[in-house]
Amino acid sequence: MASSNTNETVESHRQGSEKLVNHFAKARANRPARKYQEFKKKYGGALHNQEATFRVVSNGFNSCCKSVILHVDLTSYLFNCGDGILRHMLENAGKWSKLEHILITSKSWRNVAGTLELNGTMAETGNRETPLCIHGPESVDCLVNVDRSVRSFARDVMGIVERHSPEQLYIDNAVTIQSILLFDCKKPTDQTAAACAYKIAFKGEKRKVNTENLVKLCVKPGPWLRDIVEHNKTVEVGGKTITPDDVLCRPGHTDVALVLECPTLNHLPDLIRKTEQLSRRNDNGEFVDILVHLTPDSVAKHPEYLEWMSQFPETTKHLMVSESVPSVGLKYAWEQQVHLNMVDDSIFPLLHPKPVEEPSVEANESTNILYLKPNSIYTLRPLSYKGLNNSQVHKGTKEAAYGYFKSMELVEQAVKDRVSLTCQVTKREYPILTMLGSSASVNTKTRNVSGILVEIEKDSYILLDCGYGVAGQLVRLYGEEKSSDILRNLKAIFVSHGHADHHAGILGLMGKRKEALGDRVAPKLFFIFPRKLNLWYDHLNQQFPGCMENVRAVFGGFLLKDNIPPKNFKNIPSQFIFPGYFYPPEIEEMNNMLGLKSLSSFRVRHAYALSCYGIKLEHKDWKMVYTGDTMPCEEVVEAARDVDLLIHEATFGPVYEEDAKIKTHSTTHQALDIAAQSRAKFTLLTHFSSRYPRIPDCSERLMTSVNVGVACDNMILRPKDLPNTTLMSLYHVFKAIYNEHVSQSDNRVELVQLQNSGMHPEKIIKIMNKKALREEKFLSNYRKRKLSSPTRTSDDESASTSQQSAV
Repeated sequence: MASSNTNETVESHRQGSEKLVNHFAKARANRPARKYQEFKKKYGGALHNQEATFRVVSNGFNSCCKSVILHVDLTSYLFNCGDGILRHMLENAGKWSKLEHILITSKSWRNVAGTLELNGTMAETGNRETPLCIHGPESVDCLVNVDRSVRSFARDVMGIVERHSPEQLYIDNAVTIQSILLFDCKKPTDQTAAACAYKIAFKGEKRKVNTENLVKLCVKPGPWLRDIVEHNKTVEVGGKTITPDDVLCRPGHTDVALVLECPTLNHLPDLIRKTEQLSRRNDNGEFVDILVHLTPDSVAKHPEYLEWMSQFPETTKHLMVSESVPSVGLKYAWEQQVHLNMVDDSIFPLLHPKPVEEPSVEANESTNILYLKPNSIYTLRPLSYKGLNNSQVHKGTKEAAYGYFKSMELVEQAVKDRVSLTCQVTKREYPILTMLGSSASVNTKTRNVSGILVEIEKDSYILLDCGYGVAGQLVRLYGEEKSSDILRNLKAIFVSHGHADHHAGILGLMGKRKEALGDRVAPKLFFIFPRKLNLWYDHLNQQFPGCMENVRAVFGGFLLKDNIPPKNFKNIPSQFIFPGYFYPPEIEEMNNMLGLKSLSSFRVRHAYALSCYGIKLEHKDWKMVYTGDTMPCEEVVEAARDVDLLIHEATFGPVYEEDAKIKTHSTTHQALDIAAQSRAKFTLLTHFSSRYPRIPDCSERLMTSVNVGVACDNMILRPKDLPNTTLMSLYHVFKAIYNEHVSQSDNRVELVQLQNSGMHPEKIIKIMNKKALREEKFLSNYRKRKLSSPTRTSDDESASTSQQSAV
C-alpha cells in the first residue's frame, strides 16, 4: 500500500514538471513576437541587434567571483553567479531585468554560490514569461535542485527550470553560443571538474535596401519589400521571384567573442590543445574579435598562458578581468561607509579598498590588452561607440564620496553637534559585534541580508545567521588577511531558520574558509541549524568536497532547555555525512571552545511551516540574545529576561503593524515593547525592510529611547559603543547626510497615518501638498494606486533597486 502511494506521488510530480516545462516552452515559442512588439513600441523598428555590450559585474577583488554580463538588445546573458551576485548586479549590471541566461565557466563554489539567491529573487518578483536558463558543466544547477527538494512549497516556479549541457548549441534571436569543454589533465573524463568556454557569434545587423539593385529589377516597391527586409523571405512580384540577396546590401561584419576561464594549471594542456577550435571565428580561419578572460591571475600570468595569448593577432581585443586590480565593487556601500566614518571612525571603519588620494590611471586602448574594473563597459555595437568606456568606474577617492553631499558645511556641523554617549554600565572589551548584514529578505544597495559576527573572547568567533553575501561583507570590512584569520578561528555558526536570506551564504563562507585554511588541518566547526536543513548541507558537502570538512552538526531543537535527548542516541542511524549527530558531550566541548557557560536555543513565532529558533549566549560576565525572525512572543521575553544585550528584528515601521502580522515579523514599537517587558539593558534593532535603505521610520518613541540602537551594515560594536548607535545620537547626522531618505521616511509615516484615519484621499493630497513634504515622484506614485485603500508606497531608493517589495 505504501509503495502504491509513493508511485502515485512520483507520477504526480512528474506530470506537474511536464506541465511546467510545456508552459515555458509555449512562452518561449511566443517570445520573438512579444519582444518584437516591445522593441517596436520603444524604438519604432524590429529586433536587429542594435546593441551589444560586455559589462563587468565584479572582477574577483574582495572575494567575489569574476562575472560579466552581456547585453544584446532585449536579452542579457550573465557569466558566473557568485555569492552576493544580486547586490553587484543592482549597481553594475545595467538592465539586468532582461536577464534570461546564466552561463557558468566552471563548477566552483565561487562561480555558482549565487544561483540560489538569483533564482529566489527572480521567483519573488514574478511576472516572468520565460524561465532563467542555466548553462555550464554537469551539475551547475545543483543548488537550485536541492533547494526545491528541501522546500515544502514551490517558490521558484518562475525561476531556473532548464539547464543546457555543454554539448548543445544554443541559438536565439540575438546570438549563437557554442560551448567548449576544457578538461583537467588529472581528471580527463570528469565533466564536473571541467571548465566551459563560450564562443558567441552575434547575429548580423539589419541589411539595408540597395536602391540600385531595385532599379535594375524594374519592380515597384511595395509591402513585399517589408517581408524581405523584416523577415528575410523570398517573394513573387510581377511574375518574378525575388530573394533577399537581389535587393539587399551584402551582410556586414558579424562579431564573434570568446568568454574563457582556465581555472587551474591542470586545464592549460587542454586549452593549448584546443587552440584552433577556440581562437577561430569561422571556417575561413579568421580569429575571434573579443576574448574575455575570467581566468585567475595565478594562471593568467603563467608563461604558458601568456604564450597562448600571443598567438592572437593585434586585431583581437583581450579584456582582462583581474582580481589583483583594487576596485570599488559596491559603490553605495563604500560611499556610505566613508560618510559614516566621519561620524565615528571606530564604529564605522573604512571598507577595502581604502580611499586613495588620486584615482588610478585607466587602461590605454592603444594596446590590445585591456584591464577592466567593475562597471567597465566594452561596446561592440553600435559601431560609433565601439571600444572601452570607464566613465562609470568609481574613482575610489573620498572626494568622489563627498560629492553626494548637498552641503559639506551642514554635514560637518551635524557631526560636530552629535550627541556622543558613553556607556556607564560596563567597560568590558567583549563581546565585539560586527554587523555584516541588517536587511530583510533581499540585499539592497546599502544593506546586506542577515549576518552578525560575535567575537566572544580573543580569537573565538560565532556567526549568527549567514545570508548570501556575508563572506564578501567580511572581506570588504576586514581585508583579506584579517578575514582569513577570522574564518580560521570561527568556532560555530548558528542558522535561525530555513529562509535563504539567513542561510544561503553558507557555501560562499565555507568556500572562503577552505581557501583561508590552505594546507592546514581544518579545526572543528559546530553547525547549529534547524533539522529540516540537514539535507541541504549534506548536499553541499557532496557537491563541493572539502568545504564542510570537520563540521559537527547540532540541531537547533537539541539546544532547547526542555529538550531531553533519547537514551539510545548513540545507536540512532544517520544517513548524513556529519559525524557527531546526537552526541551531547560535544555540546559541552562547543561551549568550552567558545568560552561560554551555556548556549541555548528557544522557539520563536515565524513562518509556521518552518522550525525557527532564537539563541541565547551566556558568558560568565554577560548575557546576549539574538531572536532571528519573529513576531512578538512570550518565548523571547522569557529568554531575554535581564540580558545585557537583546538583538531583535524590526522589519517594519510602527504604522505597518498589520503587514508585520501577515508576514510574521515585528515592528519597531513591538520590538521596544518586548525589550521593556524583558528588562533588557540594551536593545539593538536589525533586519529592516528594503523600503528603509538608510534609516528606519523615525517615530518619537524610537528617537527618545536611550537604550535602543539601530544597526547599520559594517558596524563594529564594543559594549562601550552601543549607546552611540541610538537615533538620539545619529538622527541629525543622518538627516544632514541623507536628507532625502529621512524626509521620505517621515512622509511615509505621516501618509500612512492619514490613510488609516479614514480621511478622504483628495484631502490627504491637499494636506501633503500644503506642507510640501514630498517630491513629485512621491505624489505620482500615490495617485497611481488610485487612493482606494491604505497601501504600502514604494517611493524609496530600495524599491527601484531590489526589484521587490519589503519582505
